Amino acid sequence: MLTFRLALKNLLGAGMRTWLNVAVLSFAYVIIIFYNGLIDGWNEQARRDSIQWEYGQGQVWHQDYDPYDPFTLQDAHGKLPEKADTENLVPVLITQGSIYPQGRMLSIQIKGIPTDQSLLELPTAALDTSSNALPALIGKRMANAAKLKQGDQVLIRWRDKNGTYDAREILIAQIFDSNVPNIDNGQV
Repeated sequence: MLTFRLALKNLLGAGMRTWLNVAVLSFAYVIIIFYNGLIDGWNEQARRDSIQWEYGQGQVWHQDYDPYDPFTLQDAHGKLPEKADTENLVPVLITQGSIYPQGRMLSIQIKGIPTDQSLLELPTAALDTSSNALPALIGKRMANAAKLKQGDQVLIRWRDKNGTYDAREILIAQIFDSNVPNIDNGQV
């Protein structure tokens, strides 16, 4: 009890300086708590969006794939294992390629995904078109970088399994908007 009375007497006796310290420290603590809550909210939203748009409930990588070596993409492909749960898996074939919008060249990753998948938020149903061109989805960031819009046709080039270059016209079937840049930047 003596320490409480002594502390109260010191607070009241110090005057304006003490109340300024209390106000500044209180304001600083409120800002720190707000900032930590904001950052935690962003992290949680990024985690949720990545699961919905890119990962699903996890990823199964080919044994020859090394995420830190882009040259392994050429040989890291194969069939799903027989024991794989195909209802909860979406196979995605990834290869390197280039597109040529308006005479420019952009390096991209080409991702092949089934049109009837429902595990990821990607609007793959838009790929079910009956046109002669190969339909493709791109994100809003990729559309801005390549200066493409829905309905545009653009030349795409990739290497086939034998290492030979192949090219074909693609039709931009849909441009989607997502908060996950990993499925948007430089990907068709």
